[in-house]
Amino acid sequence: MIPSWLHEFATGRNAALALVVWLAFGGLLFGLTTYPTLRAANQNQPLLEERFGYAADEVSQQLQAFGEWRGSYRNFQILDYIHAALMMSALTSLLVFALTRLFSPTHPLCLLALLPALGAGAEFLENSLLLLLLGTYPAISPALAGVASLVTKLKFSITFIVMPLTALTLVALVVKAVARRLTRRP
Repeated sequence: MIPSWLHEFATGRNAALALVVWLAFGGLLFGLTTYPTLRAANQNQPLLEERFGYAADEVSQQLQAFGEWRGSYRNFQILDYIHAALMMSALTSLLVFALTRLFSPTHPLCLLALLPALGAGAEFLENSLLLLLLGTYPAISPALAGVASLVTKLKFSITFIVMPLTALTLVALVVKAVARRLTRRP
């Protein structure tokens, strides 16, 4: 069951606002901060958090490639905590808004709206592990790199479920609204 405070918060306006704030912050984070420089320093290869798994030698290679930009990578990871929280807020609000209008708020399927919180938890853990790896550089622990890689895979797996789920529930909500309007016509 969705907590009543969350159901009350997830109005259409709040969900739309959360979405706009998340997308705006993401645009700033990935477009105007050091992200493009970090990608360039990494030979335009995906950063660790953008790969579906990596090994300790790949962690070392990326951190070595960053050189003097390692401090900027730390700052980027810290800002990524905010990005994850905003993403969780937006996707949870959208899912609660849609699912509680498609089903009763007490329907078990409404619990799917809590999946973004799991994704954000994985993102927070991933960022923390990457910061730990950065702090131990150049002595990278293969075990710690393995755990970080596993958490990154978990984050992607949850994201690959949540994004289409959110889109599909919103489409279903629109279809339901259109069907209601069509059946009301004389």
